[in-house]
Amino acid sequence: MQSPVNDFIVLFCSNLIRVLGSFADAEVMRLGQEKRLL
Repeated sequence: MQSPVNDFIVLFCSNLIRVLGSFADAEVMRLGQEKRLL
């Protein structure tokens, strides 16, 4: 049986991974633009 705490942790982790992934994507885009300018 699943506890509400487990559900919360799973949701929190998946959200965290999504946020980190989008942040990393933005960082890669920014670095790519800087390299192109150099």
